[in-house]
Amino acid sequence: MLMMDIKATLVDEKIVGLVNNMVSTELAKQKGVELLTGADMRQMVALEIEKQSMGCTDDSSCLSELAGAIGARYVVFGEMGKLGSFFLLTLNLFDSQTAKSVARDTLKVKSIDALVDQVPALIAGLMASARESGGLVLTDPKVHPRKPVFMRDVVLKDGRLFGFAMGHPKLGDGPMRSSVLKSMTYDDQGTATAKSKNTTYIIEASGWRVKPDGHPHKGSGTTIEHVKLKKEPNKK
Repeated sequence: MLMMDIKATLVDEKIVGLVNNMVSTELAKQKGVELLTGADMRQMVALEIEKQSMGCTDDSSCLSELAGAIGARYVVFGEMGKLGSFFLLTLNLFDSQTAKSVARDTLKVKSIDALVDQVPALIAGLMASARESGGLVLTDPKVHPRKPVFMRDVVLKDGRLFGFAMGHPKLGDGPMRSSVLKSMTYDDQGTATAKSKNTTYIIEASGWRVKPDGHPHKGSGTTIEHVKLKKEPNKK
């Protein structure tokens, strides 16, 4: 995500600069956001020159060009000004891939103190509106999808898998018992995909010590059978 410097209108640029820092800090706290700002990279100077040479300010096509130049999909730009006795801070979240505004919001307050207090809520509301509209797709870089665990010599008993696991993220290779399964499906080759709350297990057709009820027979076609598993009753 790229944040453009907030434009100052009838407000001291030093004050707007501090507000700009506040907004960028709050954006950087949002889950899944990797933020680039003018303060983070001096490349923005060259981009500003390029923007001026293209003769644009906040035009959608120009924002798309700028974001594409540094590989950022989303661009945040805004303006802070004064109208009568009110300070106004307007932010716009723009999608450079679709060339459309994903969300926009305006904060209207009587004092700088009130603005400082309400900037976090403004950012949270902007991001929430963008997510609810379906226009904002972010992934948490710290979250990695779990790899499936392959098993052999497997027996299904009481809704659990008992067998030899290969490449378990915590246990490594060795005998193991799964937690209670939520579901299990078979593909046309007889390979089973079993899922517990946190782990997916893969068992090839030849990986069963005892094939469970409902296992497809060889040459049964492409029908996928779904096996419903009951949760193991609580043992006192």
